[in-house]
Amino acid sequence: MYNAGSSHSEMRVGEVSLSHLKEKVMNTKYSVLLTEINN
Repeated sequence: MYNAGSSHSEMRVGEVSLSHLKEKVMNTKYSVLLTEINN
């Protein structure tokens, strides 16, 4: 009965965590880049 709703919310959570992961990776790359420039 709740299958459609739960799968939709899981999809949303997946999108949010994926974008959060991308953001984290970008921040890490940026930090590494700054560190290399400073050294």
